[in-house]
Amino acid sequence: MLRVTGAGDVKLMMTAGVILGRSTIPFLLCSGACLGLHALAIMFVRKNYFRRMAVFFRYAMECWSDRNLKPYPFKKERDAADGGIRISYGLLAGHLFAIVTGMY
Repeated sequence: MLRVTGAGDVKLMMTAGVILGRSTIPFLLCSGACLGLHALAIMFVRKNYFRRMAVFFRYAMECWSDRNLKPYPFKKERDAADGGIRISYGLLAGHLFAIVTGMY
């Protein structure tokens, strides 16, 4: 999966989908929104928002111009550690948000 998610994250999403059944789509939408907010907050706290966004936009433009989806570039060990965000937190927050708001 583009070397962005780990094997545990994929298994967690699969398990949630099996358990939730028809409620999987609202779960994934809520989780994606919560994960995006979580990622933005972490980048602002780490003070690397502009550097990470520059890397992301360069990656997006390269994929767009080549018309090919490539693995996300982690050039150095520091980038991998600096850019790592746990997807399980977003999944949990999305699940709790969907329960509280009565989405399923």
